[in-house]
Amino acid sequence: MLLALSVGMYISWPQSGHYVAAHGAPRSFELPDGTVVHLNAESALSMRFTLLNRRVELARGQASFIVAHDRRPLAVHAAGLLVRDIGTTFDVHLQRDQARISVREGCVRIVSDAGKGGLVADLRAGQSARVDYLDHAVSVNDEDVEAMTAWWQGRIVFRDEPLRDVADRFNRMNVVRLDVQDEAAGALRLTGSLSAQDLDSLRAFLEAQPTLETIVTGDDIQVRTRTVQAVGAWRR
Repeated sequence: MLLALSVGMYISWPQSGHYVAAHGAPRSFELPDGTVVHLNAESALSMRFTLLNRRVELARGQASFIVAHDRRPLAVHAAGLLVRDIGTTFDVHLQRDQARISVREGCVRIVSDAGKGGLVADLRAGQSARVDYLDHAVSVNDEDVEAMTAWWQGRIVFRDEPLRDVADRFNRMNVVRLDVQDEAAGALRLTGSLSAQDLDSLRAFLEAQPTLETIVTGDDIQVRTRTVQAVGAWRR
């Protein structure tokens, strides 16, 4: 009886924690319920578990969750959104202008974390949603399941993403930073797959784009739109 009482008190007692991953140092860990979290560099989250609920708040950055089976629902709060797990492995990535939620296994429900909590999207395995911060406009796309969690193995996979967001992902992992110099270059949408710390390949990839040029200055790789003359010469 004493053992059962002790276990019951432990389960019902609120549990909380705060986790941070520093620049260039992603990490993985288990929450008290056995849920595995992959926390990307320059990211932070907190958790609070009670008898009835499992609540996680992603303050910044990116985190993937391999959710442990539990009668208590798990909810991830991030950027005004609430992601409700329905038995799954999923990823939440807070970017500059939007949140991206991707599902590797199972399914999730995304609702607004304010007011009445209106439905934003239902996602199943192999889908991702991009939700704008300002108006919660949402676009849902099918994606390669393995690409969703490639960053666990130190790779950055980007599919039709603006260069400014790609730069942010590389900059989390490296001392040498990718410095996007102008709006046109930052808005250029790119697709690729590179090692997160292979800056030589990154620079070669950017130089292969007809409208971009790069310059190395100290601890920066500056990338900007080529001049009209340079673009014309590249085409010839």
